[in-house]
Amino acid sequence: MLMAMATQGSRRIRAAEVVLPCGDLEGTIDFCVERLGFAILSIAPADAPRVAVITGRGLRLRLERSGRGEPGLCRLGSEDGRLEELVAPNGTRIELVPEDPEVCVVPSGEPVTSLAASRDCELLNVGMQNATPPNRKGT
Repeated sequence: MLMAMATQGSRRIRAAEVVLPCGDLEGTIDFCVERLGFAILSIAPADAPRVAVITGRGLRLRLERSGRGEPGLCRLGSEDGRLEELVAPNGTRIELVPEDPEVCVVPSGEPVTSLAASRDCELLNVGMQNATPPNRKGT
């Protein structure tokens, strides 16, 4: 199935971009370059920019001044293991998480999906084979 997506007839897909709406294009570019270490690939048009493509940390982002939709969430793995949440000028939330995170399980057994909810959970080591949460019985 993956191969079918990579080739659409005679057309080969060579790149992918995540498109983010961006009212404050200049501020968001500066934030991503200076705070997150991204690099600018292109800005167009040069005299009155409406679109910028930036890359970094394994991502290729297309920032569109007139883009529609939610600003999005970007999760970046950090070497120091600290949890932190930043907000870019366009409203995109940036979650800095441990590069090799532990799995967080709340008492109900459901995985935690936000940094705010992670405070009240039990941590499991991702590398453990057949790990059983402390509040569950194995089969």
